Amino acid sequence: MADRFYTLVGEISLCESDAEREEVINQAYVQELQRTCLHKRRRRSYMLKALVQFHKSIHGVAADNTKWLYEKLDLKKDSLQQLASSRWHKKAAAIQLLADMGQQDCIAKIYRYTNHANYYIRSAAQVAVVKLTGVEGLRFLNVTNQPITQWQQICLMQQLSPYANIPTEKLHTWLSSENETVVALALKLVKAYVIHEVHDRLIQCLQHPNVQIRTAVIEVLTEVFQPESLPVIKVHYAKAERSERLAILKLIQVNGSIADVSFLETLLDTLDKLLKNEVLKTIKEIAPNWTFGLNTAINNNQNSILVV
Repeated sequence: MADRFYTLVGEISLCESDAEREEVINQAYVQELQRTCLHKRRRRSYMLKALVQFHKSIHGVAADNTKWLYEKLDLKKDSLQQLASSRWHKKAAAIQLLADMGQQDCIAKIYRYTNHANYYIRSAAQVAVVKLTGVEGLRFLNVTNQPITQWQQICLMQQLSPYANIPTEKLHTWLSSENETVVALALKLVKAYVIHEVHDRLIQCLQHPNVQIRTAVIEVLTEVFQPESLPVIKVHYAKAERSERLAILKLIQVNGSIADVSFLETLLDTLDKLLKNEVLKTIKEIAPNWTFGLNTAINNNQNSILVV
């Protein structure tokens, strides 16, 4: 059975038209395979796993052909039965399989699981809707009250990589979310797609209660920098925590100018050796010929300062 099924999959993958696919499926050995195997659950399960594994390794017309075979042999029925299972691992596997096989008509069924209490079901559904619908699949971010883990954010970003842009109105909504992990994902999207249009909203996010979010905001502002925002960022430095201050100094290293040296000199009066060193690095980066303040700082801190 296995040899015949792999022969079928191989022949189908090479087809270039509907007529060729029908010719393959009408061969005697295929008809025999359908009569002897498709009514047996274990054999159907084997065929399904083998077909999906093959489908993941190919692209283009060949992948479309294996999807056609999946539907032609009515193996989709097995996936839908698994989706209705009360066992989380079967449900999650079914969601992933339906997405891998491009079953667009199952989007509504899958979408209802994007805010499921079970992490594995929820994660599979979130990745699936993005895989099936692209950016539009991220609409679950508008309503989810479940955390989106770092790993899940990476998986979603990978699914979005073929798409050219993210609508700015959606980003404004996600950056305002009460779900901190939604905000974190939105920041990753802004950084990855270099979306300058949300710059003003990012400035507002500097008031976010979570220091990790604020630090990420500053890192993103480094990529979508606008000169008029620098005075706001400088004012924020005074009340910022250490991670934010380091991020601000990195921002100035990338986007600052000699006009910012006087501000940086005021920051040298600190007992934090790491911060002081980063300030000196920043000055050196934006004003290589600056010497007076640098010499003073080094003379006062010979044992604690390392400028690299």
